[in-house]
Amino acid sequence: MSENSKELTAPKHASTGLYVRASAGYRLRDKKTERLARKVRSVLTWLEPSDFPAVRAWAELEVLATQVFAVLRAGSVVNAAGEGKRLLNDYRQLRLAQAVFSRELGMTPASRMALKATGTRTAFDLPLEMLKNVEEIGESRRQDRAAAAKNDVDTTATNGRNTDDGGEDGG
Repeated sequence: MSENSKELTAPKHASTGLYVRASAGYRLRDKKTERLARKVRSVLTWLEPSDFPAVRAWAELEVLATQVFAVLRAGSVVNAAGEGKRLLNDYRQLRLAQAVFSRELGMTPASRMALKATGTRTAFDLPLEMLKNVEEIGESRRQDRAAAAKNDVDTTATNGRNTDDGGEDGG
């Protein structure tokens, strides 16, 4: 019975698998990623703290793409059959994914122009814009009504003096 009780007890230090000690290579890559992300945050002054995870993801992709590029440069980009290596396709996909982050973070000229055009990174507030539009419409209609009322006053004043009966003879 003592053997069975030993098998059922939990180990002294139970491991969930969530916290794993990284090897030296992963720690080095993480340090590179963190240094690069810190540099990007210091250069791109318009970034907000909510953008920092995207910056880190961009930096991770940059480190990985640099490693893949180094492997491709050391060897050939085509295999023995003359076809492009799969690693070349993976490199392309890494760069495409990184381009999406670059665009969202304002790293491309077009995205920087879009940021300058809006002047702010706040979200578009549809109800507020609708209220502004309603106010503008109300103001323009008030001016139209005032102009129409003035025209009515002018036409009644001249109606008594108008000798033209609207006929075709002009007289």
